[in-house]
Amino acid sequence: MSISVDEVLINEVQKYPHLYDFRDANHKNKFMTENAWQQIGFVMERNAESCKDDLSICETDTVRKKNLMNLPSGSHSRIKKPWPLYSAMSFLEPYLQTKRYFIQFQRFLK
Repeated sequence: MSISVDEVLINEVQKYPHLYDFRDANHKNKFMTENAWQQIGFVMERNAESCKDDLSICETDTVRKKNLMNLPSGSHSRIKKPWPLYSAMSFLEPYLQTKRYFIQFQRFLK
């Protein structure tokens, strides 16, 4: 079984917790963040911006697919088979929920 480009990207991002963990002390360190994305881009043989965009798409798809998997039985739009990248993205699950809450909280403050 071959590993997809998205799985390689996900594995590379997982090596840099400050990119996705809001509680990490280096999360707001722009130099470290940009350096990490440059390293990921180097490994992926692409620029950092396209890697960021692809990860964002994977995050969005993960949340959407998870929500479809959790629909009540009998629902026509329920997914029958798991999304291939779901297990690879599982390390982000607590942070995706935190991110969603954080965005909603910021909107509330405005």
